[in-house]
Amino acid sequence: MDTLTQSRRQIATKKSDQFDLIIIGGGPAGLASAIKAKQLNLDVLVIEKALFGGNLLNIAMINDYLGFPDQISGKELSVKIIEQFKSEKIDFKYEEVMQLNKDKSFEVITDKASYHSKAVIIASGTQNRKLSAVGEEKYYGRGVSYCAPCDAVFFKDKHVIVAGNNERAIKSAILLTNYCQKVSLFTVKTYLNISEDLKSDLKANKKIEIFLNHRIEEILGNESVEKFIIKNLENNKLFYYQAEAIFIYVGVLPENFFVPKGLSTSEKGYLDCDKEMQTAIPGLFVAGDIRNSFIKKVSTAIADGIIAASSAYHYLSLH
Repeated sequence: MDTLTQSRRQIATKKSDQFDLIIIGGGPAGLASAIKAKQLNLDVLVIEKALFGGNLLNIAMINDYLGFPDQISGKELSVKIIEQFKSEKIDFKYEEVMQLNKDKSFEVITDKASYHSKAVIIASGTQNRKLSAVGEEKYYGRGVSYCAPCDAVFFKDKHVIVAGNNERAIKSAILLTNYCQKVSLFTVKTYLNISEDLKSDLKANKKIEIFLNHRIEEILGNESVEKFIIKNLENNKLFYYQAEAIFIYVGVLPENFFVPKGLSTSEKGYLDCDKEMQTAIPGLFVAGDIRNSFIKKVSTAIADGIIAASSAYHYLSLH
């Protein structure tokens, strides 16, 4: 009888807070690792603080995912992945992880409880970087959004703003034109950091107006967003601008505040690991956008998750 089978028999009488593997994050990497771990007969818990699907829900269209030559929206793909996850009957909790400790085993402390496991996969992904405009927090959910695919339908035939100069911002602006009467794109940069093909799509869309070298200073309204104070960075003049919502895409930050101290990270806080997704702490693995990697795609996140789960299985078989 191998070590993992013995462990499995012991876990038959485990407490409800004890698992073989805990996965932090319910995005593509976390769900892929959970499905793989379940297929390997591990006792798994997934902890997600918000929505399963993660940042996948925030992607307008995916044009490089194998098996979907005609593109698929992030929301559609997330629905398919979540359905597969639910079919595996994997334990999950909607809780926020506050702290991760390692002694003889791992302790994952959330805002509601604590859980224990022999291995952990961190697949917590990233959080949206804030615009830092006055009123941003006040009007969140009332005209301030970080997800065009999620919220575009609420602003049908309205005038909205997109803040950002990256690919996600521009793709979201184009998506919003399917719903909104007008979309105004604002960026503090003097250029758009996108491909030439995307620039062509942007210029061809008559519903989009572009404001380079402008900063959104303040968001104003009553019950919901009504107008903005904008600064023209070329002449430093302020002006009012009327629109009924803003979709913010000014970058992301790694969701890493709970990780144990001493883990090796990049300058921006993304977690280092080896090719098996193993960190410097034995039994602690990482997958997806939180990982220090050059390419961050849905496909690579899913691959990370599968590798991390397989590596966790191997680790557990030896411990």
